[in-house]
Amino acid sequence: QSLALSERIEHGDLAPPTAAVWAYYLVHGDLAAAAEAAHRLEALGGPDLEPEILCCIGVQRFFEGRCRDARQVLDASVRGFEQRRPEERASRRWLLPSDACCVALTHLGAVHWLVGETEESHVRFAQARERARALPHYPPGVFTAAYVASYETLVATLAGRYEEGMALAEETTALGEQYGMLFWLSTGAAGRALCAGYLGDPGAALAMITTAMAQWRGLGAEALLPFSIAQRAEMH
Repeated sequence: QSLALSERIEHGDLAPPTAAVWAYYLVHGDLAAAAEAAHRLEALGGPDLEPEILCCIGVQRFFEGRCRDARQVLDASVRGFEQRRPEERASRRWLLPSDACCVALTHLGAVHWLVGETEESHVRFAQARERARALPHYPPGVFTAAYVASYETLVATLAGRYEEGMALAEETTALGEQYGMLFWLSTGAAGRALCAGYLGDPGAALAMITTAMAQWRGLGAEALLPFSIAQRAEMH
């Protein structure tokens, strides 16, 4: 309904609210509805928000498992951000809490690792971290730092770098605790549980990951549940 209502607006900037609707569906794990919103974003276009829109499209393709397509789109998004002056890389019109340039860099780091480009993955994650540190502290800096750390945790877990993953997950947890962000608190707990399980304490880890998954469900955030379910099954 929110997408349909946005199309009835005769005047105004439709891209930011459409991106917010897209993010809502994506976080809730409804990839079909998110794809519809992403398609509408593509149609809106516009050079002033093109990197942000490309970021959304690239993240959508990442969650759809289209890693090479995602890499191509996210590369274009980052190039668009880099063409702006540093102080203009974060649009004031953008409604999402995480910095779009950092999100593009973060998912580039993930897709580079998934297609076997490990050095490029490290470079992109490092760039995302550096930019997150330069953002205004709260809310965009804190929220974005947790975003970057959570996906680094995911990649570290898949790569078998469990000590590194544990440190990153603890960083996410600390940010969630300090600023009362339940989503990141749950995400950090899930990452810590998985790494702890692989480091030799699977019993406690299984209880912790089950609790974190229940919190995600309570928040309606189900996008990463398939990953956690698969990891939990492997731990069993």
